[in-house]
Amino acid sequence: MIFLYAVCNHENMDIKQIIADCGLTRAEICQRAGITRGFLSMLESGTRSVGTDRIAAVAMALGVTPAKLRPDLAALFADT
Repeated sequence: MIFLYAVCNHENMDIKQIIADCGLTRAEICQRAGITRGFLSMLESGTRSVGTDRIAAVAMALGVTPAKLRPDLAALFADT
């Protein structure tokens, strides 16, 4: 399994807007994605590194593709 880490930043991932658009609470997103509220907060602020497996879980919870969250990694998710 390939496991990559990349720093999420506002250039690569506009998760705040996606969260606002999805209609879920942050608690619901965290529960669906299997992450903590603190982890989501760090993603939102761009201070947390995240692996591709977590991006996939967060994307699924938000109802978007992983490439929507991380356009810079779109090629890795081309078959999903």
